[in-house]
Amino acid sequence: MKDLKEMYLSKRSAFSLFELMIVIVIIGLVYAIVVSNFSTNRTVQISHLKDIKGALLPLWSKGKKVELFLYDNCTKGVVFINGKIKEKYKPKLLFSEFKDLVAYKDDAGGASREIEWKSFRLEDKVIKSCFDFVIYPNGSSSTYIVKQGEKYLIFFPYFRDVNISDDLGEALEIYKNSHFSKVTLEDAK
Repeated sequence: MKDLKEMYLSKRSAFSLFELMIVIVIIGLVYAIVVSNFSTNRTVQISHLKDIKGALLPLWSKGKKVELFLYDNCTKGVVFINGKIKEKYKPKLLFSEFKDLVAYKDDAGGASREIEWKSFRLEDKVIKSCFDFVIYPNGSSSTYIVKQGEKYLIFFPYFRDVNISDDLGEALEIYKNSHFSKVTLEDAK
């Protein structure tokens, strides 16, 4: 009996190929997770104005306010999370998409008017932005109509897609109707 046990143990002196493959896969997964968490610079890719919500959503979680400001003729951008600048999130912009943007919104009386972009503080300077977009802690976001070239982009609150119109009157009508429409249980599903 002792000879049989010694013979079995002497044959089992190495790992099988399957065991080695499992160990290599586990090491690879741990390495990928660690490297991705220590990456210092993350780019917020914004190639089209209509995709701005999608570009900022990965930075947002419930309770956080994410703000994007574009400045210097919309060639530079900065991201704030809960009022603090996040250097590691650098907006990467397609410059032609952000030239000469004009925003419209309803005032309290229901009349549509052109609005000015917000100013923000950066390194003790007040800078006038040429575009700003906010995702608030409750998940709602900036709502307005933005004229981009000959198109009008309608930004809705929450996670609705941006609508595009060729006519300001039509865009304003869609915008106004979206604020007064009721949400049903079927819409929420």
